[in-house]
Amino acid sequence: MAVVYLTVGKPVDIPMGIAKWLAICELFPRVTRDGMGHEAQHACYPMWLQVLKNGKLRVLFQVCWEEDLQRISVGHAPFIEVYTDELEREALTTKPMPHRIVMGTNAPDGQIPMLSAIASAKLLAELLLSVMEDLHTVGAKDDDTLQAVFDQATIQVRHTSRRRLTDAQLASILELADQCRPRLALPPALDVDIFPVLDASPSSEARRAELAKPPLSKVHLDDRIKLYQVRYLPPDAGGRPWFRGKSPDEIRRQATALSA
Repeated sequence: MAVVYLTVGKPVDIPMGIAKWLAICELFPRVTRDGMGHEAQHACYPMWLQVLKNGKLRVLFQVCWEEDLQRISVGHAPFIEVYTDELEREALTTKPMPHRIVMGTNAPDGQIPMLSAIASAKLLAELLLSVMEDLHTVGAKDDDTLQAVFDQATIQVRHTSRRRLTDAQLASILELADQCRPRLALPPALDVDIFPVLDASPSSEARRAELAKPPLSKVHLDDRIKLYQVRYLPPDAGGRPWFRGKSPDEIRRQATALSA
């Protein structure tokens, strides 16, 4: 199981960050069930929320299957990045993502389906806007204040978010996701290390030796006559092939007879 992440520092960063995740969900859908009866519909889904020492918010997405980590092409300049231990040290605190962001209500058969990607994207954007608004309103700068405001904000958004997306704001996220999908669908960059090392170019002496080699043996006369009956390729580059008609030898003999 791997973890990838997106970081947002200002409200204007949220639409693109959410659009990237939405593009992944739409381009690489997955429908499986885990042992808890949860139906997973996405290649990765938000699991944790962090506040960093610089006041930015970071969303951590869980990728349950290794093949999905390869499919989302994390190296695309970068599209979405893999979470590492070094990045973990940047976080002041980590809170679990509220279940309402990804989970729906119980189905008649008792199973718990995940929300659609668009529904989750809307809820996640509203949550980030609400938490970020609290951080900016208080003007938290030091670590203790950042953590205290973040802790209180995550409690308040556990069941609902104060901020709501307008239809226009949601439409802008969907449009950005449409722009992200072609980039995400690009094949991964080629690794130059997989190509064999080419031999050095031949020296001038080697090229002259190659030119000095005797030419290949000519086609036998009888076979050449048979070949001319099918097709003849003129020696000059601009010539046009003959597919039928007199052979060059016949033309030469006629020309010699006429000039006699």
